[in-house]
Amino acid sequence: MRGVGRASEVLLLVACALLISGAAGAADLYVSGTLSVSAGTGKTGGSGSVGALDFSNSGSDTDSSPVLGGTLGYAFPLSEMVPYRWEWPLPGWMFRVEFEGMALRDYEFLTRLNVNGVPSTDKYFTEGSGWGLLHNYWIDLPVHAPLALAFGRIPMLEPLTVHMGGGVGMGMTEFETTADGAGFRGKKEEIHLAWQVGAGFDYQITDRVSFGAGYRYVDLGSFDYAIKQGATRVGNFTVDLTSHELRTGLRVAFFSVASPGSWTFKVPRFSRGR
Repeated sequence: MRGVGRASEVLLLVACALLISGAAGAADLYVSGTLSVSAGTGKTGGSGSVGALDFSNSGSDTDSSPVLGGTLGYAFPLSEMVPYRWEWPLPGWMFRVEFEGMALRDYEFLTRLNVNGVPSTDKYFTEGSGWGLLHNYWIDLPVHAPLALAFGRIPMLEPLTVHMGGGVGMGMTEFETTADGAGFRGKKEEIHLAWQVGAGFDYQITDRVSFGAGYRYVDLGSFDYAIKQGATRVGNFTVDLTSHELRTGLRVAFFSVASPGSWTFKVPRFSRGR
């Protein structure tokens, strides 16, 4: 029992050491939902042979798809990123850290099949779909000060900010490729590195709700999989998948918490058990 009691004390000590306390304040937890129009581009490659015939795959195609997304994030002033006692002169721009999920991507690409170096009348039809999970960092820059210098105070534009940033994470994409005339088939499902960069604007509707729109460039990875004729592998097919996206979204702050600059870690003392 003494061992169990001391183990409980150790677990409680670790838990308390991880508890963050500080003045309430300047940071918010938020959720958001986004709707995007995505223009995905698949750049294809690969090669193989069937008997005396050599074939290669080439070309790129672009298709559009809607994308739904949702985020859970933490926003705080950049000036409160570090403890107050350090006295670093950082601006008061808002800095956001978030986890974002994206789904419903579905693209269809039509690219070339070349036989002995000559484009064939047969083509590859490739369908790609999947989801992604990214860890993003954004900074929100207020624009009312430069606008006021240039044009005077414009009250309706004071809630306007410009954001920029990016993120990295993973995406699961499934491809299915066919060339019916040649009887070629290929299929691949893979989790791959994904990343994005972007910029846009946000407009504060209330102190808790804001509307945003912007542009993102998303790289969903490079894929390489087998091409088969019947049950026999005859070559490979490659796809580099990227996307240009226009996004709109609504962000809602639902809980105020302490900013990083006010975090402290408290470790309680425990008496020695008898």
